[in-house]
Amino acid sequence: MGGMEPRGARDQRRVALAVALAAMVVVLGTAAVSRARLALREARRLHDSRYQRYDLGRLREAHQSHRPGADTVPTGPDGPGAAAARLCIVAPGQAFTDGVGVEGAASHQAVTAPVHFRIYAVDPHNHRVTTDKGPVRLSYSDPLLVGSGPSQVTLADGFGEFTVTYKTPGHPTVSARAGNAQGQSAAVPVVGVIHSPGQGTRARPTK
Repeated sequence: MGGMEPRGARDQRRVALAVALAAMVVVLGTAAVSRARLALREARRLHDSRYQRYDLGRLREAHQSHRPGADTVPTGPDGPGAAAARLCIVAPGQAFTDGVGVEGAASHQAVTAPVHFRIYAVDPHNHRVTTDKGPVRLSYSDPLLVGSGPSQVTLADGFGEFTVTYKTPGHPTVSARAGNAQGQSAAVPVVGVIHSPGQGTRARPTK
């Protein structure tokens, strides 16, 4: 009996062991929670940085796509060519009908006289696209015939106007381009002007 441990001492040791085990569980649990919090914070950081890189990439692409080029006109949600399939250029003597397009033949025009053109943005079925606005680049089939003419015209509600003068006779055309939409006018017969005594001025068609 003298070698046996008193019951009170055994109980105290058991309580101490239980307390130590409980403290170990608390420490391990706290460490696990801390690790979980760190992992969650890292996941959020990676998520945010990924979308920041994505947004920067989108901004860079948008900037490059809207950078003016030598032969292009910038387009966007409201820019010309964004909704239009093509551009209809109406020469003098012609008419534009919604849903039909350009009708009639271009009439004779005299050199040095102003030649008035109209331009419409249209969809694939020749209906007007009134949401298009902004600059449209113009080019001429024979620049040597042109006395004066704009290099671009601004559309408002899918419509624009411009005037050209020709200094020599010919059959020139005008082309327009905005993004993927483009168009070309009919050939305009530009005639020379002669002065006959007593008969005033009359136009002489070219051959």
